Amino acid sequence: MLIILFTLGDKRYGLDSERVVEVVPAMPVREVPGTPEAVKGLFEYRGKVLPVIDLCTLTVGRPANVFLSTRYLVVKTGQSGERLMALLAEKVTDTLNVEDGAWLDPGLVPPGARHLGRLVRDAAGGLIQCVEVEELVTPEIRELLKERQEVDA
Repeated sequence: MLIILFTLGDKRYGLDSERVVEVVPAMPVREVPGTPEAVKGLFEYRGKVLPVIDLCTLTVGRPANVFLSTRYLVVKTGQSGERLMALLAEKVTDTLNVEDGAWLDPGLVPPGARHLGRLVRDAAGGLIQCVEVEELVTPEIRELLKERQEVDA
């Protein structure tokens, strides 16, 4: 499996490249009042308006820093994979090919961070944790996306 690498705070994470439609530079968003802190806002992507979820806010409790390497990971969500949303992450700079047998079980699933999944050790011996797209949206955000989907239908 090929994973796209990024950082959240000072830790490295990965995302299955099969879920990623495109990696695009972070750009200004339209903020949406009344949304959870992790919902950065909305941005236009190829004629569609996508919600932007700040992975740093969701995972480490602070907004993502704006670096030249801060990016939106446009990902497929939902059972059919036809819904798109953007994930804001810092230092999106590399990929890593992971063999199936290389994954490590973290041994715990924190209730507030169910999106943090399996681990893999890189060549330097550091740990990289995989973000599970379907688990990263909190129930509160999921309800907002559900309401939006009903409006779009």
